[in-house]
Amino acid sequence: MEGVANNGVFYTDANGRQSVRRQVDTRESYPYTITEQVAANYYPLNSHLYIRKETTNGDQATLLVDRSQGGSSLKNGWMEAMVHRRLLHDDAFGVGEALDETAYGPVHGLVVRGTHYLVLGSVQDSASKFRPLAQQIYRQPLVSFIPTTFSFKDWSTIYKTQVTTDSNIQFSPLS
Repeated sequence: MEGVANNGVFYTDANGRQSVRRQVDTRESYPYTITEQVAANYYPLNSHLYIRKETTNGDQATLLVDRSQGGSSLKNGWMEAMVHRRLLHDDAFGVGEALDETAYGPVHGLVVRGTHYLVLGSVQDSASKFRPLAQQIYRQPLVSFIPTTFSFKDWSTIYKTQVTTDSNIQFSPLS
């Protein structure tokens, strides 16, 4: 794959299931004057962001995330994800204070970790590649503990304790 010349067009998910077309510095439903180019072109990213060559057999690069964050494609062929932001000074946009959470001390601030998955392929077969992987990411088991008097055999008879998938896709997270 040589690169994905997306010409300022990228797609983000609206609700984890539906993709919305985005165009850098453009609002299709109303006239808009760009005053802050970066902030104006970042969108909520709940599950995925992708860029593609706008042809039927063009290339597509899809970024899957395991938690909500911000996403954009400010430069041709690039994808960006903002896992967390930290401001040491007030940005003068309403709260009157810096966005400086210091849960782990003043040096490290708030620590946020996420996992990103990059899926490369053609526009034609990209959905069949990234959707099964997305299901594996978002259906991760939730480990919880509660006091119980049931034996494991009784518990597993009453409650579902395993998840199966029909996907053959093997993946490894990007570091």
